[in-house]
Amino acid sequence: MNCATTKKAGAVHGFSPSRRAAFGLLGAALLAGCGGPGGFRPLYGSGAGAGGSLMNQVRLAPAARGDLPDRLNRALARSFGAPFPEAPLLLETTPAAVRRGLAVGQDDAVTRYNLDLVVSYRLKRGEALLASGEVETIAAVNAVASQYATLVSERESLGRAAEDAADKIFKRLAVEAQPEWWGP
Repeated sequence: MNCATTKKAGAVHGFSPSRRAAFGLLGAALLAGCGGPGGFRPLYGSGAGAGGSLMNQVRLAPAARGDLPDRLNRALARSFGAPFPEAPLLLETTPAAVRRGLAVGQDDAVTRYNLDLVVSYRLKRGEALLASGEVETIAAVNAVASQYATLVSERESLGRAAEDAADKIFKRLAVEAQPEWWGP
């Protein structure tokens, strides 16, 4: 006999009420354990998430001249909230972009290439280094016969790569965030 043919009174899908209660308690215990001091914590949320505690707490170091550093700083400002000059944490970034040809036509002209963006970052409080790392992202660019269209395509790809890099930096710092970063 299988469970489907021998249902007890009050049983649902072959599980008795006492077994369902045991599974419910087990699930609740597991969920409660994940939120404890040694468990998981949300990145976002109303005050509970580490990502939320970074909002408006980070000021950006002035960007170097150029389109790439400017786009990266604008994307970071969107990720971390409006820039506040009195924010306790300082984020320094160093972006670098490299073009790699992917597709070459019969006339030896590159028709598609990747724009590899690598951003090194350092988060400081005063002179103390709190976190550092490097993120990488890739954006594809189509090179067409029109130089203007190729330039626009490259600028759009650069913008997408900067947004992606800013998002990766924010997420990494949100995961690494420690309560003592906001201490006295």
